[in-house]
Amino acid sequence: MPKKSSVPIIYSIIRESLSAQQSQKSALESKSNTLTGFAGGMIALLIGAGDATEALPPYIKTLVFISSILFLVSILLATIIGWVRKYRIDPNPSALAENYLDVSEEEVQLQLISNLAGAWAENSDLLERNAKILRIAFFAQTVAFILLGIVLAWSLV
Repeated sequence: MPKKSSVPIIYSIIRESLSAQQSQKSALESKSNTLTGFAGGMIALLIGAGDATEALPPYIKTLVFISSILFLVSILLATIIGWVRKYRIDPNPSALAENYLDVSEEEVQLQLISNLAGAWAENSDLLERNAKILRIAFFAQTVAFILLGIVLAWSLV
């Protein structure tokens, strides 16, 4: 019995993997937008509470200042994630139409597998970098919120 080709299944799996990457990209960008919104709101509240912080002791004012800086850092990092950059999406339809009209289905799928695997690898590096940046932005905001919690607790005492 002749061996059945695994090309179609590999092609299908790689295509699904690229779709999953696009979902990851969207999720990262959505999370970065949420972080930006929270940080922007907190900075606006802190600016609005500027007069109230005047009565605080210097070390508490320092905590508010550090918290503000951390919110600004998280906005900057989240902006880096949302920055428009080109992710590789294969195949190029015009190249397919120009170069592969007279090629067998299996040969086309083999070429697509090669291209899609390359796109997946390139995109994976970008997504991993963005995920690391997002974790740092989230950490900065977490520390900022903890510092503001300390300030709030101190002001209630």
